[in-house]
Amino acid sequence: MADVAVEFLLEKVSQVLVWYVDLIAGAENDLYQLNNELGLLKSFLQDAATKPKKENLFREIERQIRDVVYDAEDTIDTCLTQAAKAKAKAKTKSKIKNFLSRHAEKADISLPLQVRSLRADKMAPVLEKIEKYATLQIGVGSTPTVEEPSAKLNKYSTDSVMPEEWLLQFRGR
Repeated sequence: MADVAVEFLLEKVSQVLVWYVDLIAGAENDLYQLNNELGLLKSFLQDAATKPKKENLFREIERQIRDVVYDAEDTIDTCLTQAAKAKAKAKTKSKIKNFLSRHAEKADISLPLQVRSLRADKMAPVLEKIEKYATLQIGVGSTPTVEEPSAKLNKYSTDSVMPEEWLLQFRGR
């Protein structure tokens, strides 16, 4: 279920970046970063979907992903709605009133600040939990080989749930 919500928000962010350029001025970079993080969430959920048994930790992370996605969608919708209203009002006012209202309403419409706050306060903790979960999953499938008694737990068995490349995506963010 969380994977559907992530997919929907990925599509929405992509559409916002293409179709609402005039309303998202200053937020493009933040939205691209949010888009990348949503891609990581999608990859995590797709990889975890192949796992036959879901532990409580996974279910909790999945719930948190769903909450973050819903919050992100609400934030984007609210900011776009406010920006569209401000733009419509600006068209009907005189130049002086337009100038004053534009500067007065900008404080309410801060999409870049809202997206940054969302990413820092809600997305980052979920990504950290996913990274820890992936590390635990890799560690569970790891064992030193008989041929290499000094081998550390950096050799991954083929039955490991989360591949090493996937974990590196999180470390590279």
